Amino acid sequence: MKILLIGDSLTYGYGVDHDKSWAYLLSKNKSIDIINKGINGDTTAGMLFRAYEDISSNLSCFTVIMGGSNDILSDLSYNYVKDNIILIIEEAQSLGSEPILAIQPPVVPIMAERLWSSGVNYYKVNEEIKAYRNEILSYAIDNRIKYIDFFTPFHRLLEEDKAINYYLDGLHLNSKGNQLLYDLASKIIFS
Repeated sequence: MKILLIGDSLTYGYGVDHDKSWAYLLSKNKSIDIINKGINGDTTAGMLFRAYEDISSNLSCFTVIMGGSNDILSDLSYNYVKDNIILIIEEAQSLGSEPILAIQPPVVPIMAERLWSSGVNYYKVNEEIKAYRNEILSYAIDNRIKYIDFFTPFHRLLEEDKAINYYLDGLHLNSKGNQLLYDLASKIIFS
């Protein structure tokens, strides 16, 4: 089975050793060929621009799609993110690959302010990611699209003041965070 991953730095595995990224952990299953097309700093517009080429040149059984954090960090609306992700989902379907929507985790505001950039309202970012999650989840359920909800368990960790144990800088995940992504993704992909 071949699985294509389309996304940004969270898909790429920014900040962790290659063998600690959730994409690599998925590839350890010998019956699966993982093609990771995550690009650090990418936006949903960039993902959409390259979606046809990525999907058509890597024909796969499944296409996992996760993005939008960089858009929202740049003050673009969650509706803009949702619209682009839906277009990528439709592109995968038109090319014969079953899309799996992945909903990104929230950011850790205090950590991100200290280690990333202090000029961003990370609380507002989380509100936008949550609103996006709710909208895109309704779309996925209504259209019978498989999805991986990374937001909810990481949001729970955030509420319990445990999230810093899973993040590098408030935006990107450490090896423990990538392990949790793998655990959640594998339940959906391998079911």
